[in-house]
Amino acid sequence: MPVKKHGIDETKELMTGVFALATMFIDVFKDGVQFMDAVTIVRRLMDDPRYVEAIKGIEKVPAEAMDIDGEEFWDLLKHGMTLSEDMVRELTGYGKQ
Repeated sequence: MPVKKHGIDETKELMTGVFALATMFIDVFKDGVQFMDAVTIVRRLMDDPRYVEAIKGIEKVPAEAMDIDGEEFWDLLKHGMTLSEDMVRELTGYGKQ
């Protein structure tokens, strides 16, 4: 009987959420930690759907990781590189039109 593939959709959404969260914290704290940063963080968490998507299917990530194949690995690596580039662009403005 063929083994059921779980895919990597939830893993990619989690990666997207983690990178978005890291970008947000770096952006919010770039001028030091201030009291109003808490308000900014909560507002951004509530307004950005990437955070909801990241945790919505998080329980599926271990199963996805257990049956990852070479093609999925490279897809995740490319996704991570794109997210890294987007993070640098967002934080520095480099490459924005």
